[in-house]
Amino acid sequence: MKKFFKKFTILSFTALTLIFNIIPVNASVNENKNNKEYEEYLERNWSMVQLATKVEKKIKDYYNIEKTYEDEYPSYFGGIYINDDATSLIIQIVKENIPLNNTEEYNFYNELINLDNSIEIEYVENSFNALNDINNHVGAYIMSKESYDDNLTGAYIDVMNNTTIIELVDNTEEQQEAIIKEVFGLTNYSKFKAKSNQNIENSLITFRKSEEASSHQNINAGAEISVGQFLCSMGFRTTYNGKKGYVTAGHCVKGLSSVQAGYVRLAQYSNNERYDYGFVETYSSYTPTNTLAYSSGNVTKLGLVNYCPVITVNMEIAKSGMKTGYTSGKVQGLNQTIEYTKNNITLKGMVKSNVKCDNGDSGSPVFIPRTDANGGAIPVGILSGGSTGILGIGRTMYFTDISDLPSELQSGRY
Repeated sequence: MKKFFKKFTILSFTALTLIFNIIPVNASVNENKNNKEYEEYLERNWSMVQLATKVEKKIKDYYNIEKTYEDEYPSYFGGIYINDDATSLIIQIVKENIPLNNTEEYNFYNELINLDNSIEIEYVENSFNALNDINNHVGAYIMSKESYDDNLTGAYIDVMNNTTIIELVDNTEEQQEAIIKEVFGLTNYSKFKAKSNQNIENSLITFRKSEEASSHQNINAGAEISVGQFLCSMGFRTTYNGKKGYVTAGHCVKGLSSVQAGYVRLAQYSNNERYDYGFVETYSSYTPTNTLAYSSGNVTKLGLVNYCPVITVNMEIAKSGMKTGYTSGKVQGLNQTIEYTKNNITLKGMVKSNVKCDNGDSGSPVFIPRTDANGGAIPVGILSGGSTGILGIGRTMYFTDISDLPSELQSGRY
């Protein structure tokens, strides 16, 4: 892999703060809007996703990056996200790490930030590498735990706020200090000590109060399908080993040889592993379709593109599930480590969002909403689980990115 700058490590940063930011569900986007303004917004959102995918590909190709959360990005890169009304793609830049003028890398950097008129630059303190190092470090600690009743329950990269979120059940200053000592060691304590009640921008780590999460176990896609004694939601149709069927959540079908609609051929859902997905080969009496069981306005079916769009923070997404129907919101965090406390399962590599969901929505398709007139909604993931928040407010949904599924499940979509 090509490396131009020394990699940032957790020892290279000193600022750390305590902020509990409540991110509300986007109130400007109504779940059932059926008007020209909303359709135009969805088209802008899709355009920004395509641009983000192009930017990501250029960076990965130039720096020979194969694994997003394991390989090293350029030290000037902080992250990318879509602004609220989907008119701009924000590229975060660590100003002090911009390549020197008149170098090959500077020419690439200049080409990258001027790739499209919709790109805007936001200068930040922390590189993506630094945030990712912290996130991976915390995730590894969570996965190494022998008990599931610990205070530390999750961590993820919050690109928009240029920080790594650490989630605690008991989010007190005392507990924050204890976690810093436990995860990062006594020798690093002074460098990572939390500063209470100070709204410091661009802090490397931010603590937030976590919500108890649990895997949803229920189903519906074109028809409601039982999985053992539970119900889940069908994801999207595809093929695997030449057999037609559909993808759903791995925890819905793990340990089962068959379900109401077909044979279980694949189930990925294991403690201290990545992702949550499964494949069901449907019986001949079942025909999976791309029609959404629960729709919104003219967003009524799944469409197809010949690649997997990059998951971009603040992108508009939606899901269609048997319990809560069609709900939408924004991507909030990447590479989430989440502990499903009731199931004694810890997963890595999940995507965090503020989309409303509930028990029964597991396996639902997560997609970029587009109207049928523009080819249909674009699948980007499979719903795994979530948390209810307080009185149903501030709900959280976690899902597996389609690009993290086996290649045949991606290419076999039809």
